[in-house]
Amino acid sequence: MGILLFSFLGSGGATGQFGPAPLGQLVHACVLLTIPNLVFLVTFSVFLVVMFRKAAAAYIGVLLIFICFLIAVSTRSESSHVLLVELLDPFGYCAVKHIIDKMDILELNTAYLTVSTALLWNRIIWGAVSILLFGTSFLKYKFKHFVAQTAKKPRRQKEPECLPQEEPFQKKCGNTAFVPAYGLRTSLTKSVGFAWLEMKSMFRSPIFSLIMFTLFLMFLGYNLLWTSAHYLTTSHLPLTSVMTHARIPMMIVIALMLLILSGELLFKDRSSGVWLLTDAMPTPSWVFVLSRWLTMGSLAFFIASLILVAGLVSQLAMGFTDIEWGLYIRDLYGSRFGWMTALQIITLAFFCGALFNSRLKGHIFSIGIFMFIAMSVDYKLIEQYRFGFSFVPGGFGPEKYNYSQMNGYGVLDAGLFWYAGAWTALAALFFVITLLLWNRGVDRSLKERWQMLRQKLPTSSGRVLAVTMILCLFLFGCFQYGIHDNLIRKAGYRTKAQKEAVAAAYEKKYAKYRETPQPKVTNLDLTLDLFPAKRQAAYTARLELENKTGEPMDTLHLDWDQKLTVAELYCDGHSLEKLEEDSEFRHAIYRLQPALAPGNTMGLNIKATLAYKGFHQSDFQGDLTYNGSVLGTDFLPFFGYDRSRELDENKKRLRQGLDLLDSRMDRVDNLFSRANRFESVQSDSLTWNMVISSDGDQTVIGPGERVGFANLKLTPLRAK
Repeated sequence: MGILLFSFLGSGGATGQFGPAPLGQLVHACVLLTIPNLVFLVTFSVFLVVMFRKAAAAYIGVLLIFICFLIAVSTRSESSHVLLVELLDPFGYCAVKHIIDKMDILELNTAYLTVSTALLWNRIIWGAVSILLFGTSFLKYKFKHFVAQTAKKPRRQKEPECLPQEEPFQKKCGNTAFVPAYGLRTSLTKSVGFAWLEMKSMFRSPIFSLIMFTLFLMFLGYNLLWTSAHYLTTSHLPLTSVMTHARIPMMIVIALMLLILSGELLFKDRSSGVWLLTDAMPTPSWVFVLSRWLTMGSLAFFIASLILVAGLVSQLAMGFTDIEWGLYIRDLYGSRFGWMTALQIITLAFFCGALFNSRLKGHIFSIGIFMFIAMSVDYKLIEQYRFGFSFVPGGFGPEKYNYSQMNGYGVLDAGLFWYAGAWTALAALFFVITLLLWNRGVDRSLKERWQMLRQKLPTSSGRVLAVTMILCLFLFGCFQYGIHDNLIRKAGYRTKAQKEAVAAAYEKKYAKYRETPQPKVTNLDLTLDLFPAKRQAAYTARLELENKTGEPMDTLHLDWDQKLTVAELYCDGHSLEKLEEDSEFRHAIYRLQPALAPGNTMGLNIKATLAYKGFHQSDFQGDLTYNGSVLGTDFLPFFGYDRSRELDENKKRLRQGLDLLDSRMDRVDNLFSRANRFESVQSDSLTWNMVISSDGDQTVIGPGERVGFANLKLTPLRAK
């Protein structure tokens, strides 16, 4: 419908980005894919409800189908059993993706989808499954079963208008009946006891046990089958980081399962019809909420342990015994989409349920909020993780595997404390609000719950909860300030829009110097000291520069990287007069006196430091890291106008008011480009000598001859 609206209403024609709607192709795809998939989902859901006589069975069943689909999508390109994956995909996505990957641009926009053998059999198999499910449901369905089940459920009644104040129960003497007093220790003990009973009840359910066993098989299959091509067809090994990565593609599925089960468990007394009993119990309301939260936390811990066991079984089955136990604990039980993240997601479900006082509304809002955040982060609508609840650096990054054997999570660990702290404080705030707003048993309107809240706050327990809520809010603000200070102010993080605007502004201001001739580097003498633990470096360098043009050079342009700070800069036999220094765009202009004559050389001396400030959420900053730093040439200043900083997509250039590019390559008659090598405009060829020192446990690697453990002498080589 969106494509049709764009075409017929002219919404997309204004920008010229959308062509006429391929109506026939859309109908063909709808008949081939959309309608059969919807029929399968409906018949599968009805089948589960008929067989188990519970609506929850449909929730769980669709969730399992979603698990299969996500695993098929995420492992299609790596699996050594591509045909099997395409056949088992219930929606035919993998088979379609295999087809369109081979189509060119014109075919993608105009051609009908080719029905391959794999896609045909996929449609036949799942169409037959839909027919089988429908036939079974039709034969097994008995209306009287559902009527009888509904008739057994007692109707919930509205509470009388007189709202009694909820106070702790006290022991009374005389003729008054004895009512036990519940202290904090007793209440906590009861919460743990109720949680234990809920866990035993949950694991006694055949459906639940089947779901957990299916999850275990999914994790095991992901390691043994779907990702096996990663370490069976190459020199890779079944590393622990590969085993723990199974939680990332399964993140959405596990989160949805926890959100649904949390909402169901929170309202269990109402949905099961035992609210009259629980409402009459003298136990404080928060005991029931805490017990159910502990139950879901235990379930999340169990699921993380399933991933652990599946990983261990996979590694041992392949004869791999170099197991990183610490990484298992950090990944599966920490805040990087591990158990701690699961607790935050569970708390979100409890908060939404208590806020709206409705199981259905709680499901809708908790799932909607989480899916919105997850999809927004995935599609870069939310670029900063500090705005994405439960997202932290290193869990969902630019690479599939954000962990390396050499450097671990590297700099991404630097900000983990701040992000995890912020989301933990916010989750704690949600939980406190849940305790304040939750009422067990009967339905109460928001106004009635607000009246009860006003009655509860003056009590000792109410004051404790209010102070805790203020403390959580304060901690959340502190953690968010720390993230802003390190990420935005110190590290200079920019969003895509900000980067685009800065690049356009740089080009508009300095593009006039694009073809200003600059001297070429012919020799480099460098002494570099690396400090990996601090992610810093300091160096002194002498560059020999030569004027290879036919005109004198009296102006020197310098660009520099964000991590570079130049302390000293001077020339041998020439003076440098600073004409301009632009710290925003990192560009400086110097007047060279006397001018460098054609064919002459001069020495340029630099004393500088390299250091990243703050921390980053997704940039590995591999040139200065704790272990395995890889330095490029950007630790030296760049001479001239840096064309690599320009916007190279016409869509962005049009948006920023820049001239469009006919080609990313200069014309063949451009004399400036012909005077430079394609690989580098800084040098044609050079010799160099480097002395590099680092920590004792580091090894310096590079071309040349090593003359000592702390020194590396590089023989003259041609520049690359």
